[in-house]
Amino acid sequence: MNSSMQPRARSGPSARSLSPVGPPWVLMVPSESARRRRCIRRKSLPGEPSSLFHRSMEALTRWQRGWSASRGWTDVQCIDDVTVVRVGEPQRRVEYVATGQHATAAAHLALTDCNPPGTSWLTITGPADRVAADLGPLEIVRTNWLMTVRLADQVSYPVPPPYALELSATPSVVEAQAYGYGEIAATGRMAVLHTGAVADMVQTDPAHRRRGLARAVMTALALAARRRSATTAYLAASAEGRHLYKSLGWTTLTPLVVARTTG
Repeated sequence: MNSSMQPRARSGPSARSLSPVGPPWVLMVPSESARRRRCIRRKSLPGEPSSLFHRSMEALTRWQRGWSASRGWTDVQCIDDVTVVRVGEPQRRVEYVATGQHATAAAHLALTDCNPPGTSWLTITGPADRVAADLGPLEIVRTNWLMTVRLADQVSYPVPPPYALELSATPSVVEAQAYGYGEIAATGRMAVLHTGAVADMVQTDPAHRRRGLARAVMTALALAARRRSATTAYLAASAEGRHLYKSLGWTTLTPLVVARTTG
């Protein structure tokens, strides 16, 4: 069995309470007023429909909150319209999440913090060719896609035999595991916060792919989220995963450029 699919300790909110990472000077904030500044709405880019811009911005906020809840990241603040998530992993100390309008501010925070090279990451909305100029020397790692669906509209798929699927849950996260042939074949999570939900870490062991397991996991997670009164869901899809979610009825809102500092 693939080692990545072995059962492991939960990294969600039930696992532990994440303490702040690093010394208090990890983020070099220019002033007290900047620390207190809250995220506010900005105008859309030229040529970008205002309604689409605000919808994407709201979706980014909801996705970040659910993503953080799924991973158990609790140290989150807003600086200069950039959401700062202290992740605390050795190769990912901090994540800066922002719209394309604030890419320059996010890049400045990443380039002036005190984390080791290569451990400050950014997630920025917008096409890579548009965002790249604002990121300066940062390395663009990949492009993901921010997607959404009304949970009632997601296409449903059954669990294919001979597999079985089990659900477990904490107050804010539902986890699904599909079993077959004596091993875990596919897994996924969905964080549920009020009426919004965020799918995360949906993966299938290579030996069990192309059997409909990811669709079955997404079906189970969506049903569980709806039972908790969630109506709309979000996720960040890879280029490969995007096709899967489109087949389930999800729509793409915006590209998400993933970047990091360099050594």
